[in-house]
Amino acid sequence: MKIKLTPELSYIIGLWGPVRTEEGIGVEGDDELLSIFSSEIIKLGLAEPNRIQHREGKIFFYHSAYRKFFQDVLKNKADRFKYKNKYMANYLAGLFDSCGMIDSKGLVFFTVNDLVLESILDGINFKPKKKKQGIMIRDPLKFLSFIKPLLKKDYPLLDKIYGKEQDTKTGIRRSRGKNKRNAPKKKIQD
Repeated sequence: MKIKLTPELSYIIGLWGPVRTEEGIGVEGDDELLSIFSSEIIKLGLAEPNRIQHREGKIFFYHSAYRKFFQDVLKNKADRFKYKNKYMANYLAGLFDSCGMIDSKGLVFFTVNDLVLESILDGINFKPKKKKQGIMIRDPLKFLSFIKPLLKKDYPLLDKIYGKEQDTKTGIRRSRGKNKRNAPKKKIQD
């Protein structure tokens, strides 16, 4: 069976990587993460619902070919995800859904310290910075606009940080208020 990398598989690999289970292909985490993983693997036909096993705080299924493929992709992620495209966007969205966070100050983090991830993010100019709690993205608006349409998890602070609405068809951001640059100039009275 020849498995090819797709954007959808890239998302699952990103989701699976940092929170994977020892058994089969699965993730450990909260209910929202388990639900996302389950729905994505069913949607892609990687496993039938009756083949998915649920245990306390984890969900997994067995498929040796996919497990080997996922491991190979992660082993070579620097080469697989070096271009800013839909594969990378999906991988980063999955990774962010599994180990990303937005704090109350609007700082965007990956809660893993991974030198390869840091170099991938640096290679496409998302300005990562290694911190004690993980990798901080110094240009959060640019980063979030790249992955936001692909995120499956709910991030209540995302709209506060974004501060702008985004047209879902065009991807163009619009201000909620008046655009000061295009506002009519005040007439100077003599």
